[in-house]
Amino acid sequence: MAKQIVHYQKLFRIVSDRIQSGEITGKLPSIAEFTAEFGVSHNTVKKVIDQLKLAGRVYGFQGKGVYVLGPGPKVNNRGVIGICIECAALRNPFYLKVFDALRNELRERDFDFKYFQSAAQVVGDYVDGIIFIDYYLTDLEAQVISDRFGVRLVVVNRKIAPITTVGNDNFSCGYMALEYLHRQGHRKIGLISRDTHIKKSIFDYRMQGVMKYVGEHPEIEIADSPIHITRGGADEIFASRAARELLDARKDLTAIFAFTDVLALGVLSELQQRGIRVPDDISLCGVDNRDFSVLMNPPLTTLEEPAELVAHQAMEMLLRQIDEGRWLDDLLLPPVMVERASVKQNS
Repeated sequence: MAKQIVHYQKLFRIVSDRIQSGEITGKLPSIAEFTAEFGVSHNTVKKVIDQLKLAGRVYGFQGKGVYVLGPGPKVNNRGVIGICIECAALRNPFYLKVFDALRNELRERDFDFKYFQSAAQVVGDYVDGIIFIDYYLTDLEAQVISDRFGVRLVVVNRKIAPITTVGNDNFSCGYMALEYLHRQGHRKIGLISRDTHIKKSIFDYRMQGVMKYVGEHPEIEIADSPIHITRGGADEIFASRAARELLDARKDLTAIFAFTDVLALGVLSELQQRGIRVPDDISLCGVDNRDFSVLMNPPLTTLEEPAELVAHQAMEMLLRQIDEGRWLDDLLLPPVMVERASVKQNS
C-alpha cells in the first residue's frame, strides 16, 4: 500500500482530531512513528508538536517524551475539575506523578478536566473544582480565587490560607531519615541540605524534622553543609562541593543525609573521588526515590514521597469539600523508607 503523504496543516488537524476523540491519550507517538505513518519529515512533525504545545494540547517532559493534556471524550458529563500547575513544575518527577495520577483518578470517576498554567487562566474560566499542584498563589490571588470558587479548592504541597493542603510530610522526611540512621548505629552524621533559609520551604521543613530528632537524642552529632542553589544551578555539582567542605572539616562522620537524591548523587561523586567507600566507610541516605537512585553504585537508600496517594487524597478531599460545603483540615502524608545498599549497620 502506498504511504499517505500529508502536509503540515493537515497533519496538525489529524493529530488534533485524534487527541480530541480520545484515540491518542497518554504519551504521544514518537517522531519516527509519525514520519513512518505519514511520510513527512522530522522537522514537519516537530513543527506540529510545537504547535500542539502552544495550543495547550500536549506537554513535553525531557527524556521521557511528549504527553497529551486533557482526557478523551466525556463519559457521562458528571463535571469538570481543573488542575493548575506551571510547566516548570512538570519537570519535577514527583509533581509529574501527582499530575498523571490525578488525571487517572478523574478518568476513573468519569470527570472531565481542564489544564491551567496560571491563576489568571483559572479566574477567567469555570470548573466544578480546582487542584493546584505546587503552585504559589499571592495573597490577593488566593483571596480572589477562594471568593469565586469557595471550598471547591485544594492545594498540593503548599500552604496557602484558607485553601486546604494535601501533600508530602517533609518534616517527617527529616525526622525519619535521622531516626533510621540512628537505628543503624550512626551518631556522627553529616547533612547536605539546600535552601533551608527559605522559610516554610520543603527543605526548611526537612531540617526542622532533623533538628527535632536530634533534640530528642543528644548523643547524635550533626555537621551541616548548607547549599543555596542559584537559579539554573546544577544541584549535584553544588552538593559535590559542599561534601568536599564537609569531609575536609569532619573526618569522623559515619553517615551523610542528603536532602534530595540529586544532592546524594553529588555527594557520592565526591566520596568516590576520595576513595571513600559507600557504605563500608560512610553510609549515604537521600530523599525522593528518583528513577536513577536504584542505578547508583551502590543503590541508594532513600525516602519515597507517596505521589499516587497524595493525588488520591487530594481528589477525595476536594469532592468531600464540594459535598459538605466546608474546608477540611490539611493532610500531610508521611514518606516510605526504601532500604537499599548505601546504608549499613555501624558497629
